Amino acid sequence: RSKVLIVGGRTGSGKTEILKALALQGQQVIDLEGLANHRGSAFGRVGIVPPQPSNEHFYNLVAVAWYRADPDRVIYVEHEDRHVGKCTTPKAVYEAIRNPTVGMVVLDVPMEVRVQHLLECYCGEDSMQAEGWKESLHRSVQSLEKRVGQERCRAMQAALAVGDFAAVARTSLTYYDGLYDAYAETSRCRRIAHLPISNNDFTATAGLVRAQVQ
Repeated sequence: RSKVLIVGGRTGSGKTEILKALALQGQQVIDLEGLANHRGSAFGRVGIVPPQPSNEHFYNLVAVAWYRADPDRVIYVEHEDRHVGKCTTPKAVYEAIRNPTVGMVVLDVPMEVRVQHLLECYCGEDSMQAEGWKESLHRSVQSLEKRVGQERCRAMQAALAVGDFAAVARTSLTYYDGLYDAYAETSRCRRIAHLPISNNDFTATAGLVRAQVQ
């Protein structure tokens, strides 16, 4: 079996950025969100121009990435759910995520640090320049109405209208934190390490994640 280490943590913890930092440090990484062109939430397509691949194409991309990986070295993968946007995670990969051979590192990041990261991701200059950026934010918020309730959805839309993106992020995290915690409890991983992280220094955090590999 491949040596898989899962990078976990609540929404906004910077898991994708840490995978990128690990890759720059010469580590093996399979970025499922990158391959799927989706950030993995209701806001997953905001600021992203390339369309999602078909499910078949996504399977092929993942298969090629896995085939190219050295089985004698650790492969770092984000703690993804069964679906990444419209793409379905291949069954074998999903099982490797739920029951990784090396273990899982969970990033424990305070909400305000995660809010700041989400603002940089979804409201940064690159995202804001994407065509239909503001409209896509409104659509993403509206898609959460059945899950967060009509009152909170209206409050989020009102916050968007006046540019209070931090308020939208906080409300979204309140919902997604519960969702992630419930999903994390289904993991069959036997070796879980929690890393308290107080900033968005992803290079440094990548080093801490690497240090968990024994």
